Amino acid sequence: MGGWGSTRSGDIPPKPRTDSVWDLRVTDVVRVAPVRRGRLSKGTLPCTRTGPVDVVINAMQRGVGVRLEFRRLLLGKWEPHAAEFSVVRTAPWFGGERWWFLCPLCDARRAVLYFVPDKDPAWGCRRCHGLVYACQSESYRQRVRRRSLRVLSRLGVHIMDPDLLPNRKPKGMHWATFERLCRELRNLGIEGCFSRPARAHRRLLGL
Repeated sequence: MGGWGSTRSGDIPPKPRTDSVWDLRVTDVVRVAPVRRGRLSKGTLPCTRTGPVDVVINAMQRGVGVRLEFRRLLLGKWEPHAAEFSVVRTAPWFGGERWWFLCPLCDARRAVLYFVPDKDPAWGCRRCHGLVYACQSESYRQRVRRRSLRVLSRLGVHIMDPDLLPNRKPKGMHWATFERLCRELRNLGIEGCFSRPARAHRRLLGL
């Protein structure tokens, strides 16, 4: 009861993933339209889903507001669409400032908002829309492959090919880091031969 793989396939519908909807990051918004106290800032944010997005940040009042204007596909036609959010500023411990969206649904500080056209309101954070990350629905072999590619990328190898394993340390990398990454790569290569390892072993590998 409740063991590994005990749920029948298809009994539970998969949750929507974050990579299947449009995500809006507050860092991208303040980059194209920097916040200037007492002024309006305008910019254009490129987007492959909707085309260019016009961004207007209003910092003339006490609160800072963001207005987006873009086109939305409705019933086969592109219709103009606008959305407004509030952003707040926090002061990190080591100085500077950090901006956050206020989620329209839960009013919590969020770095990313997601646009789900099927829901009303369409804008919200990941928790409010019930979205999951892509890595949460990966199989064990897919997680091993993703981690192997990440290690190979740090070692300067960008193709998953046994003949292209690193034979020299990348310039600027410490020998201790290089040896640790090589050990991790060897362990991942061994673990890739198993489809369902023990739970304690998966926890040890962080998978």
